[in-house]
Amino acid sequence: MKLERRKNSVRNIKFGFINKLVTIFFPFIMRTVLIYTMGSEYLGLSSLFSAILQVLSLSELGIGSAMVFELYKPIAKNDINKICKLQNLYRKIYHIIGTIILIVGICLLPFLNVFIKGTYPSDINIYSLYILYLLNSSVSYLLYSYKSSLLTAYQRRDIISNIGTVVHIFLYAMQLICLINFHNYYTYVVWLPIFTIIENIITAIYVKKMYPNCKPKGKLDKKEVKSILVRVRDLFGHKLSSVVTNSVDTIVISSFLGLNMVTIYNNYYYLMSAVSGILDIIYQGILAGIGNSLVSESKEKNRKDFDKFFLINAWIVGWCTLCFLCLYQPMIELWMGKELMLSFDSVILLCIYFYIWKIRQTVLVYKDAAGMWNIDNKKPYIEILGNLTLNIILVNWIGINGVIISTIISMLCISLIWETKAFFKKYFNETTISYYKKLLLYIFITIIGCILTYSVCSFITIGGIIGFVLKIMICVILPNIILIILCRKNENFKYALKLLKRK
Repeated sequence: MKLERRKNSVRNIKFGFINKLVTIFFPFIMRTVLIYTMGSEYLGLSSLFSAILQVLSLSELGIGSAMVFELYKPIAKNDINKICKLQNLYRKIYHIIGTIILIVGICLLPFLNVFIKGTYPSDINIYSLYILYLLNSSVSYLLYSYKSSLLTAYQRRDIISNIGTVVHIFLYAMQLICLINFHNYYTYVVWLPIFTIIENIITAIYVKKMYPNCKPKGKLDKKEVKSILVRVRDLFGHKLSSVVTNSVDTIVISSFLGLNMVTIYNNYYYLMSAVSGILDIIYQGILAGIGNSLVSESKEKNRKDFDKFFLINAWIVGWCTLCFLCLYQPMIELWMGKELMLSFDSVILLCIYFYIWKIRQTVLVYKDAAGMWNIDNKKPYIEILGNLTLNIILVNWIGINGVIISTIISMLCISLIWETKAFFKKYFNETTISYYKKLLLYIFITIIGCILTYSVCSFITIGGIIGFVLKIMICVILPNIILIILCRKNENFKYALKLLKRK
């Protein structure tokens, strides 16, 4: 089956963007209302339990990405029988996953106090609250979560996004009503598993309507199952690494620095992850298209496309990094007040964290689209060991900055170097010299943009919303002018401008 890659990618990105706006704007409102009506420790508890359960979701073992990858070929060949067999296998695996999450989650109940340094709200039973979060985490696996893989593989993530948009609007509305009217944290949390169930049921109905012949039935032969499980095994480490980077930091901060610092750090991380989430829409929107291109186009064309996507990604990531540097502190001050602000050196570290995190995504998207999870399957474990060791050492030495620095070091010195070398050697059969030359150029341009834009923003002495808006205007206009001047003759940059001009 020949998929309309560009049309589907644009549609996925467009509706994914709308969904992301909803899932950024409303949680932003919820965090604000929660802190001002209940207090920062309640928000700290929410962040902690979410982090713990993200670790438990490692039970997924990366099966989601493996599912989508295995579906590419049968969809391209319109092999409905194979699709049905894969769906049946995935349904069984997901039921096992949901059960594992539930059992392991319950086993952690006696140890919850270990993850909290100092006090927590006296009116909260942390065990009852944790069970609600646990149910929310496990219930989707026990229902129809596996069905969304069909939509992703058929490049119809726009449907997933639209369902999520509507469901989340109602969820946030109910939570907001409960917080304002009842000031009760339990009524705020109890809606999470309810709407997770609703979202999964609606998705299942749509999948059944769109692909009525793709039912979970039949069995794959043992050789095919073994091949899938090998891919799952290779994905496990990458999943584990991702969770350690994004969740264990929160657990370490709570265990060593307390819930209040969790709230302060996660306010900054929330803004960073919100922007990251928007970028992920682009990555996810083009993932299936790249996967289809890798199996249907020449390696030379894919190499040229890689360079184009790399420049576009570097442009966007560099600009976002610059905006964080200039706007983080005024944004947090307006939003939460000076008492919930980190120092500026922490802001610089967070900007470096973000840049390294997202600049890697071009390689990672291509590697995922090609299903090359085995080429660097030892990397995640080395990264995890290094990150955890540094986390524990540095958090005791320099506090919150130690947590950020440990992640930067592990991502830069282990992940970026290892995964890039492995992918270029395995797929493009070339060294990484040209890649690093481009990367150093993009880093240089980003640093120049950061210095010039931050310097100009420093002349804005007006405080409040007016000063913040003026700084936004500077961040939108000045760095993009600098980029156009420096890269105007680059062929890949000209291609990026043409994409922006398309309707």
